[in-house]
Amino acid sequence: RYADVASMTWTNFSSWFNAAQGVIYAQFAGRQAGTQPYITMLSNTGETERIYQRYVGSQYQTIARVANVDIAQVYNSSESAAVNAKIASAYDSSQLATSTNGQAVTGFAVASLSSVPYGLNTLLIGSFAGTSAFGNGYIQRISYYPTRLTNAQLQALTL
Repeated sequence: RYADVASMTWTNFSSWFNAAQGVIYAQFAGRQAGTQPYITMLSNTGETERIYQRYVGSQYQTIARVANVDIAQVYNSSESAAVNAKIASAYDSSQLATSTNGQAVTGFAVASLSSVPYGLNTLLIGSFAGTSAFGNGYIQRISYYPTRLTNAQLQALTL
């Protein structure tokens, strides 16, 4: 069968989404080795602005893209293609940060709020634009926090 395509558009999450700061958490299982799956992606309509989580090589990555250019990328390296994984990614006007499977938080300073992706109006789950980079597994849980949690909280979420 075709891959499931799960998404939520602006009208369904505008009441709880905070564009200025937040945390996206995902727990998933069954990812296939050798793929570059997207776990989650917050995007604008043209996908030129986005914050996304994915697995590439041996890294779980969180990337911020502004004006179709990746401006910040953080990752936890030396991660195996784990059957079960947890990732928590935070963004605000000063930093993009992530923790995976209890690893210490890594972060990347973002110059100003004007550098944070804007106009985000879609949440994609387990794929890029619903057309590629499928997660090839099971999303067990997704949570969103409309505030920037501390680094200790990010790490605790992924234990």
